[in-house]
Amino acid sequence: MHVMKIPGLDDVIRGTSIIILVSGLSRTHEAWLTHNLMFRPLAIRSVFSITIGGVIGIILAYKGYGVASLVTQQVITSLIAAVTLWIATPWKPSFKFSKSSVKEIANYSKHVSLGAVTNFTNQYSDIFFVSFFLGAAQTGVYSTGKRIVNTLNTVLSSALMRVSLPAFSRVKNDKPKFKVHYLNATFLTILITAPAFLGLCYLSEDIVRLLLGVKWIESVPVMQIVSLVGFVTSIGYYNHSVMFACDKPDWQAKLTLLYAISNVIVFYIFVRYGLVVTAWAFSIRTVALYPVSAWCALTLLDVTWSEYVKQLYIPILSSSAMCLVMWFFDHQIAHFTGWLKVSVDIFIGCLAYIIFTKYCMPKTQKEVLSSVYKSIRNKD
Repeated sequence: MHVMKIPGLDDVIRGTSIIILVSGLSRTHEAWLTHNLMFRPLAIRSVFSITIGGVIGIILAYKGYGVASLVTQQVITSLIAAVTLWIATPWKPSFKFSKSSVKEIANYSKHVSLGAVTNFTNQYSDIFFVSFFLGAAQTGVYSTGKRIVNTLNTVLSSALMRVSLPAFSRVKNDKPKFKVHYLNATFLTILITAPAFLGLCYLSEDIVRLLLGVKWIESVPVMQIVSLVGFVTSIGYYNHSVMFACDKPDWQAKLTLLYAISNVIVFYIFVRYGLVVTAWAFSIRTVALYPVSAWCALTLLDVTWSEYVKQLYIPILSSSAMCLVMWFFDHQIAHFTGWLKVSVDIFIGCLAYIIFTKYCMPKTQKEVLSSVYKSIRNKD
């Protein structure tokens, strides 16, 4: 790659490009299973493919193949995932052709495709500009700072989005019920993600030292800044699901295009001033444009801003208070270090958060939690 000036990057891109083709062969099966809320085959696919791909990657890395082991691991994982889905999905493609279906899919997918392209730009434009202006070493530091945050977001939120779209689609013709589902999903998500991300912000230095080592300590400020807005991204997934469920993919495409343009402008201007400035630019841009995403969903569902904000402020305030409690106790137990300190902080933080939310949460939100708990018990 002559533009990026990173030796060996061209071979990595050639290898990983195979994943694009393989993923396309299984995407329809994945969509069919998701629409029918059949998540067991999807879970089996993930566990099976990641396990085998990971084992192969570790073996190759042990034998000294370096970056090639990572590329091979990704390719093998995607191949096994595709084969597993084809076997596990009851639906199989046929040779029947419908012009009306093709036209309908084309009209819908053109917006989805535009949204996917611009969303890719949103996710990786900061990495591109950091690589271009600051070099590979600083890119590694910046990526490390974001990686744990992105991983946490994936674990806590991405699965919820995949469930929310088919769930929302089933009630899209019943707007009052759709509205309740959306508000409840937003509340339950931020109830979990707000303390998780603000807690990660507070514990960033300890986590980096323990998991990654002192050599990555430069990534701590990036992790702290990006963690502050992690929960904003998590609840933003639902806004996109609402637009898709309401047959407004063009809204979603325009929104992601706005994000992409703003990202390119912001990062082009600020990335040359260093990683901390870049992280702040990323976070401020995320918060500044989030109301646009929320407005789209609220407009489609006739939700007022007052109703929406009521779902957010208790978890956010309780999470902030949780961090203050952890800070106070850290000054009382200054002799604790390492995993003992982190474990005590997490225990105290969780306890404080539960107490704050229990006594500050409105009755309506307590009823939502109670209904969720009952549904889980009934399933068990």
